[in-house]
Amino acid sequence: MIDVRADDRETVDDVVDSAVVIRCRFKVEPMAQWDVRREYLKRVKAAFDAHGIGIPFPHLTLHAGHARHSRA
Repeated sequence: MIDVRADDRETVDDVVDSAVVIRCRFKVEPMAQWDVRREYLKRVKAAFDAHGIGIPFPHLTLHAGHARHSRA
């Protein structure tokens, strides 16, 4: 079980084109950080899903066509 205490910190660190970066800090037992991270991300994803918030990712569209003639 993961116990999140009031002295733990969680802030929005950055907002960019395709992400909201959340910085958090937890006090955990040694070697438990990976389980805590996994559980935290699972809870964040569940909360986003419950509120209809999607996680965007960058798209790249390529158009095949004729090369332009240039004097480079």
